[in-house]
Parts: sequence; structure tokens; C-alpha cells
Amino acid sequence: MAKTLTPQARTQLLTLLNQGDLAALMAIPGIGEVRAKGIQKARPLADVTNVVSVDGIGEGIFAQMVAYAKAGFPQPEKKAPAKKKSSPKKADAQGFKQPSKGRFGPPLAQSGDSRPISA
Repeated sequence: MAKTLTPQARTQLLTLLNQGDLAALMAIPGIGEVRAKGIQKARPLADVTNVVSVDGIGEGIFAQMVAYAKAGFPQPEKKAPAKKKSSPKKADAQGFKQPSKGRFGPPLAQSGDSRPISA
């Protein structure tokens, strides 16, 4: 698998494995924080193929690394921030939720009374 890399891509991958910080290593597909730390502990690596000796990195992950190098080390796409869901109404000191004016009229009393609160 490593034989399919150009000499330049092979050198860049080896440099990344030996000198990349945690974030740079985690940009490699299939490499999370635990595997990245394992790579850092295994340094220095004499060849890119030596990375398979790191716990959790086998032929499949190595194949993803080679594909990443062949693709020119693309930066991961940044995901758009998730939209916040509307927060539930805050409760007062006694644990009652604040009444809201519904579509059918004024709010009801908090005591469970079904009569509207007079203004």
C-alpha cells in the first residue's frame, strides 16, 4: 500500500507522523485523540509503514492514511454550528413554570384553577 505513494507524499506523511501535533494527526481520517497520542508515543518512526505497530492502527487505518496522503492532505471540512433548540420556560422558586399567554386567551392560574387570571 505504501508503495503507491509518491516519494514526496511518503516524505510528507512521515513528517506528519513524526512531527505533527495532536490536531494535525487527528485531521488524518480514522485517527482520533487516542490513536494520535499513540502515534506520538511511538515516535520516531523510521518509515510510514511502522505506524501499523501503534495500538489501534491496522491495515484499514493505514489505507486511509495513504489515501489521505494521495489526496494531498486535504483539510477537514468545518461543520456549521448546530442550531440551538429553544430552551424550556424557567421555573420560579417554587418550581412552577411561568404561564404564557396561549392562543386562546389569557394564562390560567398556577394553582390548577381553570379560570383565567384577572388583570
